Amino acid sequence: MYDEMHESHGKLLDQRESEKANAVKQKIMNDKNSRDMQLRDEKRRRKIEDKENMQQEQEYILRLRSEMENERKMQLEKRAQEREYLQKMLVENEKNKKRQKDEEELQRLDDIKAQEEYTRMLEKQESDKLNEMKRREQRAQEFMNKMADNVLQKMDQKQKFEDEMLQRYENEKEMR
Repeated sequence: MYDEMHESHGKLLDQRESEKANAVKQKIMNDKNSRDMQLRDEKRRRKIEDKENMQQEQEYILRLRSEMENERKMQLEKRAQEREYLQKMLVENEKNKKRQKDEEELQRLDDIKAQEEYTRMLEKQESDKLNEMKRREQRAQEFMNKMADNVLQKMDQKQKFEDEMLQRYENEKEMR
């Protein structure tokens, strides 16, 4: 009986060990399956991202091409407008040349008159400038003369004061 109990207890321990081993194997299998599933999901996600990136890049390229085409069309239109404008300007210039020939003599006389007036104005400005410079120099000279007089006056006062002090000193010296 003891042997039977011992044997049944051994079987029970073996069974529990076997169950633990199976549980560990099952956990390992579950972890492996979970990792495999994560890897598949990650690959699928990357594939989707790559497709989206590729699509975005293609859309960007198409947008750039469209913008370049629009820019080219705008440049062509701008050139056409510039040509038209230049043509109008040439016609207008021809009209102006004809009109200018008709008015050339009057303009020349007006220019001479304006030049004479401008010369008079410049001469007056130059005269005014010279007069102003003379007035400034005169005021500066007067100021300098006044300052020099003040300096000389102060020097005279100082000299008188020193002379008086020297005289007092000599007088006191004689009195002693």
